[in-house]
Amino acid sequence: MIRSQNAQYTDLIKITDSRKEFAQRFATKPNGEKISYREGFKLMSGFWDLRNQTMAQNIYNTTVKHPHKKIVVLTGFLHRYYLIKELNRLNKGNYVVKEFYD
Repeated sequence: MIRSQNAQYTDLIKITDSRKEFAQRFATKPNGEKISYREGFKLMSGFWDLRNQTMAQNIYNTTVKHPHKKIVVLTGFLHRYYLIKELNRLNKGNYVVKEFYD
């Protein structure tokens, strides 16, 4: 994980867990339910990780369905580091992950 993402999604949880303000202040979810800033931030951080894992798994599944085909993945820059790491983990030598500049 790159440093900014680690700080945003891991280190900030340490801060929100250690400060009572985040447990005592609330936002209202679209369904009308109240949620503490602390719990809201944890949900958002977990969603970011789940989203990246799901994207990588879907890309990998596509490569399995279409062997020997070139597959181009266009995504936002902040997903890049995670997708490359996760695709290399899933890969097991079945395909080549290339950067756009390769």
